[in-house]
Amino acid sequence: MKRLYHTSPHTGCLEAADNIGVEEWLITQSDEKPSTDDYRWSKSKPFVYNISADISSNITLYAWAKDGAGNISSINDNSFVNIVYDIDPPEITEFYSKETEIISKRDVSIAGLRGRDNIGITGWKITQSSRKPNISDEGWLKFKPRKFKILADSDSLITLYAWGRDAAGNVSNVSKASHFSIKYIAPRPKIRIECLSKSSALSNDSIVTFDGTAPDKSSFLMFKIENIGDAALIVSKVSISNSKDFVITSPIDGKIEIESKRSITFGVQFNPKKICLYNTTLVIKSNDFESKIFTVKLNGYGIPSISLSGSINGISESHRMPIYDNGIFDIGISACGKKTSIVLYIANNSTSDIVLNSISKKNSSAAFEISPLPRLPVIIASNGIIRAGIVFLPKSYNREYSQIIHIASSDDLCSDFVFTIKSRSSGKDKAEQSKVKILKKKTEIASKVKVDSTKKLSKGLSAVKKVLKK
Repeated sequence: MKRLYHTSPHTGCLEAADNIGVEEWLITQSDEKPSTDDYRWSKSKPFVYNISADISSNITLYAWAKDGAGNISSINDNSFVNIVYDIDPPEITEFYSKETEIISKRDVSIAGLRGRDNIGITGWKITQSSRKPNISDEGWLKFKPRKFKILADSDSLITLYAWGRDAAGNVSNVSKASHFSIKYIAPRPKIRIECLSKSSALSNDSIVTFDGTAPDKSSFLMFKIENIGDAALIVSKVSISNSKDFVITSPIDGKIEIESKRSITFGVQFNPKKICLYNTTLVIKSNDFESKIFTVKLNGYGIPSISLSGSINGISESHRMPIYDNGIFDIGISACGKKTSIVLYIANNSTSDIVLNSISKKNSSAAFEISPLPRLPVIIASNGIIRAGIVFLPKSYNREYSQIIHIASSDDLCSDFVFTIKSRSSGKDKAEQSKVKILKKKTEIASKVKVDSTKKLSKGLSAVKKVLKK
């Protein structure tokens, strides 16, 4: 007979044939033929039978049929079925993960899941609830699951439960070995700010400086807001605090939702009105857990329409150094007796032409000479540059040199640009010092020889005088 595994009640199929028709039916756990007046006879065909047993065991069920004449069927090969009656649930003996916390949308990796049952486990299931699942619930797997996706809306301590079921439909119970807890960190947004114009990622309270800008011109920087988190980033406001000299050129109106791994860009324009240092704060408000208010300090310099830079001894223009009004241009140590060539780059940063009237020395120092001097006055077109040369020739060792240079132009804001060139001449080199020592030594030797000769001559004359006296 076919072996079946069932829990009580048992459901099955029952069919019979009789020459005058079957009128009553009966199922028993005994092979003893029932009497015609047994109270258990039923006129309707039974489809459910409650097995009478307290423990798992092998049980035989017998089917009986009675016709209208009171005849009762006999036992044959088709009138009984042998079943294994199983009421013992499986037991989960091991269930764990090597992870102690799980971040955002990642699955939990199941490192171990084991169980046992008297007739074998045929289905596996993991839940976040301690409620025993039904065998008809969705999610039962034939093979042991290796991962489980946590469902939660906020940070929490999640307990996972493992379940097993057997062929009889028994489901395991909760035990110490059948569950474990894991810290869950819910998906969250993460803001990242980058200044695209300077190719630099910014931290909170970073400082970004605009290029020097003439009062009638503008500078522009592009920024990017990126969501590197796993949940939507809601940017509620992007603003400049208390400044009309910095303007957001791509205003962000209302709330903007940035999906995970997406970004938006906006620009900030700097419009100085005079020559000075400007500063403000860029404020970005969002639902980032760690930086709900992200700030970037913005600095900008209003510079004269005339600006200067310089290079030394043919250094590339890309490495020239800025020179500021009333500033110092230090060219470092210069070799005594050797020329140092300085190239001045005089630029017009304004939107209109400027007339360069003169370049002169305010204090006369023979060590500095303006050469070559451009033919003045000369017009410098908007965004144009002219060059002038200065030659420095120190003639003394270990001496400080300085020269004030005055540049006069038609620039309304900076008609007189003054700066100081500073340098120090080097000391004598080793070879020259050695020559000086040798010369000094020779001089000392020559002096000693002269003295010795004079003494010998004096002694000889004295001896001659003594002889003559005699």
